[in-house]
Amino acid sequence: MSDARGRVLSKSPVGLLQAYFDQQALEVGDLLGLPERKRHQKLLELCQEWPDAKRNDVLSDLERIDALATHDTTCAMMEALRPDQHTALLEQPNEYARALWVFLQGHAVFDRAEDIAFAMEYRNKARKWDAFLVPKVAEIHTTDAVREEIEEKVSTYFRQRDGSGSTVVAEIFSRVSAAADSPGQQLIQMTLYVENLPRTSVEFEGKQIQRKSRRHADEAAIVYCQETGALEVVGRDKLSREMLAKVFCQHVLGCDLTSERFKIRRFNLNRLKEPLHFPVQPEDGIVEVKPTLLELRTHDDGLRMEFKCSPRQNHDLHSLMDQHMGHGNPARNGTWVSGASLSVKMMGNKGRRQQSITVRLKPDGCNLNDQNDAHRLLLGKYLEQWGLMESVN
Repeated sequence: MSDARGRVLSKSPVGLLQAYFDQQALEVGDLLGLPERKRHQKLLELCQEWPDAKRNDVLSDLERIDALATHDTTCAMMEALRPDQHTALLEQPNEYARALWVFLQGHAVFDRAEDIAFAMEYRNKARKWDAFLVPKVAEIHTTDAVREEIEEKVSTYFRQRDGSGSTVVAEIFSRVSAAADSPGQQLIQMTLYVENLPRTSVEFEGKQIQRKSRRHADEAAIVYCQETGALEVVGRDKLSREMLAKVFCQHVLGCDLTSERFKIRRFNLNRLKEPLHFPVQPEDGIVEVKPTLLELRTHDDGLRMEFKCSPRQNHDLHSLMDQHMGHGNPARNGTWVSGASLSVKMMGNKGRRQQSITVRLKPDGCNLNDQNDAHRLLLGKYLEQWGLMESVN
């Protein structure tokens, strides 16, 4: 985790770091004026001189800030903030600055951003995510009595199932979507913490080794959109996710859970290891489709390679790779495709210039949700026809 802490200390603006250490009442001298590489090394060394409790707090803070410092969590941070704070957030120079700036707004705001980011992280990932289509309900029940009933039902389920769930804490809050595909949608989120079975860890107590039992908490989340009736659930496994959805519908929405599920998308990017034909219908207005980026990994995940070309290149990416590497082209030798980008040229409407759309693909997701409705539906149709995407229940 030292790399994570070092990233925050080296990549965050000096002014925000100074504000953080001032907030912690810690004196760091002139270390913030050092070059980035030396700065984080010297600060981590200084951290070892602080009292144990203060040192552990700082290291924990840095780890949490690093976890939130990704491009995918900017929407989560915006939704945790007041609308009048959005401009200040977006003006920060990089993702580390944004995460640290949110941390400085207070623990309640940062905690909320983490809860929202958790719910977003697993969207469309079959191992931890399910989605249902339920009635569009105007009246939402979020009283303390409702929350306590949910905690009791969830606790009973897990205690009967495997002995876990001795303690369950539920939090229900509303937020407004800042996502590009659904701006302004009213969302209700319930975050749950479920006590798992005790775990024993080996720890230092002074200079003595102690074995301690820890009460680990598993996190789960439910997000409901009043406008569409979409209910998304993130949790341990399929059975518990369905149980959580039923409990949420019964107590928060006052309705029954339907059996209608959203479909999960899966992507077969290895088809892009070879040149691929992209047939389209002329009436759909697609002028050209070609790969512009391939991310390849060896099967042991020991090496990652990225190959990229400009959409304006006359030659396609595969031809360029063959031209420069011949038989050594790694796309043909013991690798798998872990990421790709397609450049899609669309005919302009009413005499306008052609529009270029970049479709980014990963094995477990894509950026179609960032497109407008027409492009999302059109490109989703073709990704399935080209064999790059399939929808499964």
